[in-house]
Amino acid sequence: MAMPILNKFLVLELANCEWIYKFENVLLLGTSEVGKTHTALVLGLVACHKGHSGAFITVVAPG
Repeated sequence: MAMPILNKFLVLELANCEWIYKFENVLLLGTSEVGKTHTALVLGLVACHKGHSGAFITVVAPG
């Protein structure tokens, strides 16, 4: 099974936290085992190091 490739440029761009200053959200979508949780935690950690607070929310489809 081929693993999707994470866009390194996009992750580094998000790590600049410009999306916070623009009052935007980050939503990570994908199948299991592609690194969504790890990426979200790293982006949150970077934001905290820059003085921001945040929340990690897991969304489950109803059904």
